[in-house]
Amino acid sequence: MTWWEEVKVKEAVIVPEATDAVQIMTIHKAKGLAFRVVIIPFNWEDSSSKNEIWVDSSKHYKKLKSTLVNSAKSLSLTYFSAEYEKDKELALLDNLNKLYVAMTRPKERLYIFSKSFPKKITDDFNIKGKLHNFLHHYSSVYPIIKGDGKESFQQKEKEESSPFVVERFSKNCWQEAIFLKHSAEKVWDVEKQQENVEWGKLLHLVLSQINKTTDVFQVIEDIFAKGKCDKNQFNRLKKQLPILLESQQISKYFTSNWKVKTEKEILLETGETYVPDRLVFDGNKVVVIDYKTGDEDPKHKKQIINYANTLEKMGYEVLSTDLIYTKKILKS
Repeated sequence: MTWWEEVKVKEAVIVPEATDAVQIMTIHKAKGLAFRVVIIPFNWEDSSSKNEIWVDSSKHYKKLKSTLVNSAKSLSLTYFSAEYEKDKELALLDNLNKLYVAMTRPKERLYIFSKSFPKKITDDFNIKGKLHNFLHHYSSVYPIIKGDGKESFQQKEKEESSPFVVERFSKNCWQEAIFLKHSAEKVWDVEKQQENVEWGKLLHLVLSQINKTTDVFQVIEDIFAKGKCDKNQFNRLKKQLPILLESQQISKYFTSNWKVKTEKEILLETGETYVPDRLVFDGNKVVVIDYKTGDEDPKHKKQIINYANTLEKMGYEVLSTDLIYTKKILKS
């Protein structure tokens, strides 16, 4: 017990999935999974942690382009009230999405436990985004029980094991037993791989904030001022972004002819989410665009087709889909 108290912050107990036991996990980790019984035991928000947001302070303080402030209620009485309201709306949407995911995981039973409602319900209580706020919006009287509770759980289906045979092969020749993967350098060159991942995330971030080609340098300056890239990345963005946006494949999507939505989350009935990089609309018609900073992969086509099919189910007419490989454009 003494040993566990000393190492518990660094160690973890791994329970095999096949073990018949209660699984405790975050809602994000439960995405795409299904369970016979799900218990939502309490509010999942950490109200003690303060959220911080970046605000544009250049209009009010010329020497300071942007600054990081606490997203507190008092911010609604300042120049940055619009940013505060937007942050509140995003937090509400995020919690609503999480609750939807949690409540669509069970196959047979769902139990929800929550703190009691306060004696005095304020006007904004139903939109605060915590579990009991959502529950109060649904009903003010609890408990609510659906079903008679007498249904028996389905018996687990016995897993059928299918034997397989390992083919014998000659071990006299090492070339027949050992195979060299040509992409091994991607595995061993960890620093380079991490650099590529960070660059891909940064490029997606910058492109998500550009509506027209004329926005490029202002967006890059803002990203750098907010500390979201270092000097080398800043210089690389200034050099490569104009090349990308002037290319024939991309430039047509960065004009004022389109209504643009970037990296908007689409919540599916299964609880999974799709986040297309860029959607450009002409009325009810849409073009689906996805950027890739790595090499071409067949799964990318499948991914963008899924985006298109989902938008069609939502009632939009998909004009086309466009996979944009940034590395390929920059090399040409």
